[in-house]
Amino acid sequence: MNKTDQAIACFNFTVGNPERMEFYSPRFPKRYPNNTECIKHIEAPYGYYIELDFRDSFHLEEASNCDYDYLIIRDGPYGYSDQLGRYCGATFPPLTRSSDSHLWLKFSSDDSIEYSGFRAVYQFISIENFHRPPVEECIFYKNGSDGFISNQDITPKMFNYSLNWNVSLDCTWIIEVYPKWKMYLTFQKYQLAHPNNCDLNYIDIYGDSLSVDDRLDRFCGTATEPQRSEKNILHVRYFAQSQALDGIFRILYTGFRESEKCDETKEFDCGDGTCVAKALKCNGHFNCKYRYDEEDTICSVGSTASVVLSSEHMIIILVVFFALVFGMCLSISISCYNKIKERKEQEREYRLRRSKEASMEADMDRKVASVEKNLGTFRKTPNTKIAMGSRNSDNTETQEEDEDGCYVPEIDLTVFDKFPNGGSSVTRVNDNCPLSPPTRQEAITILSDGSQHHPYCSYHRFSESPPLPPPPPPPLPPHLRRREEALCSDSLVLFDNQCPKHNRPALLRVQQDEDLEEEIELTEAMVELYPNSPGGCRQKYDHQT
Repeated sequence: MNKTDQAIACFNFTVGNPERMEFYSPRFPKRYPNNTECIKHIEAPYGYYIELDFRDSFHLEEASNCDYDYLIIRDGPYGYSDQLGRYCGATFPPLTRSSDSHLWLKFSSDDSIEYSGFRAVYQFISIENFHRPPVEECIFYKNGSDGFISNQDITPKMFNYSLNWNVSLDCTWIIEVYPKWKMYLTFQKYQLAHPNNCDLNYIDIYGDSLSVDDRLDRFCGTATEPQRSEKNILHVRYFAQSQALDGIFRILYTGFRESEKCDETKEFDCGDGTCVAKALKCNGHFNCKYRYDEEDTICSVGSTASVVLSSEHMIIILVVFFALVFGMCLSISISCYNKIKERKEQEREYRLRRSKEASMEADMDRKVASVEKNLGTFRKTPNTKIAMGSRNSDNTETQEEDEDGCYVPEIDLTVFDKFPNGGSSVTRVNDNCPLSPPTRQEAITILSDGSQHHPYCSYHRFSESPPLPPPPPPPLPPHLRRREEALCSDSLVLFDNQCPKHNRPALLRVQQDEDLEEEIELTEAMVELYPNSPGGCRQKYDHQT
């Protein structure tokens, strides 16, 4: 049903019979039509109230909440005024009286089931003892491509009237932009006198009518949100009781046209599929949703990179960006420094280790060369025999293992002899008897020139230069010293007093052998060495060997 048909169908309700002060449901006394919505405003003279009564007939579609066909009555001139009742079915509504000189009524039917409707009669009755002067109507009309509404639009006379007569302040702004355009509402200031108290003060946003059904949002707290209309008309209502008149608000409205292509001669492209009036470009207000109309690159003449950087948001972004870059560079630098330091430390340790290894290798080479030189000298010397240490006939090894469980290994120390000046041997002259039984036998070599060579004395008779001191031999185990006195008388001891380089005298004992008793001319003999002997018993070695 278009607006013309709607107006014709609603004539009985919206106009009725003013002379008889009656009105009826659409097409009364016939059934009312489907999908019909009619609005009626009854206004009495100032100082009178309205009394409304339903007579003869009242029959609408029945429903539990009157959701289908219904009649609404409100105490006031607008669709947001206090509701006095919502009626349907076949029950007559009660006698209704307004608190002031206005009543607002609405009839609505759905798309099925029609009934006969109703007949209503109203009259105006004077309010007794009513002395309050007429109030100035608080309604403001706004139009154009953009503009502001604020609490400053309300005159001081309106505020004083509300304070003096203790009545609420109820103001409405009706905003209309170009046909087929829509509207943005953005709050630039918002501070109610009593936030979070919706009974004392609030701001309502309505669509193209002031009906509750068209209300888009209500703000009575501390925060707001931008609003967008679906048509070219918006209504803004500010309500405040007499004790909450100190509210502050400032709202910018902007008309826009939805289009992917704007008329560059008249419009400015906001970049989001909307076009605003070209006059709004760089006017100091953010008319575009994403504020492209106030960009410095657009509004500044001859703008450069420095102009772009002057934006507060851009400066913040650049500061954060460079801070992150600086932090990353600092972190990488510290990491590289630690790695370089660690690598240098590893190289230093590697060079030190290689130096030690080279030193040890050189020392080992010297020792091996010395050993090979000594072994070569022994091989070239005539009439030389090196007798490896052998066990005594009394099973010294068994005795060692039986006493204290200590095993003394055999050591052939002849390979460590040194011949610094090319000498051959040392003559053994005097020696004393050791204090402990022998544990091993070593050979004294009798060379062809009559000199003697002993493994523990590197200084030989007939040498021209003094010998180098050899390392001290290992000490004799204590448990082998106990039998030295008992065995002292059974052996001959040779003492070499020609080795001044030794720390202590070298004690040698000749092992007696039955096969050697009858021989006088001997070339070599087996002797046992006691380098650690304290020299308690010393005997001369009287024969050649």
